[in-house]
Amino acid sequence: MIYFTSEQVIRIHTSLIRRTNGMDGLKDPGLFDSALMNPLQVTFGQELYPTIIDKAAQLYYGMTKNHPFCDGNKRIGLHLALVLFKVNGVELKYTQEELIDLGWGVGDGRYDKDYIKDWFEKHKV
Repeated sequence: MIYFTSEQVIRIHTSLIRRTNGMDGLKDPGLFDSALMNPLQVTFGQELYPTIIDKAAQLYYGMTKNHPFCDGNKRIGLHLALVLFKVNGVELKYTQEELIDLGWGVGDGRYDKDYIKDWFEKHKV
């Protein structure tokens, strides 16, 4: 599986902020590392998040809830999940309205990790 380095995510965030406006910059390196590396956890030789959908949901949720960046945490979380699918050959099919609802729902706390995982499963082609 192709995954991100911290340098790649920081560059992606900078690019996203330039395109969509906001404040660039990492606010909390510890929370950033936690959100980025959490999907790769292994416990007693078993991956805690074994599938690409598990990993993408955890990455999205972690980036959104940890707030490691000064701005754009909801945007980068969702964007990273979508890019993770793309670079690993997983196709999702959704409308912009569905994607917007997911983004706002995770951001305002209506949707949790399980909802995100179910949403990705439902939209996987």
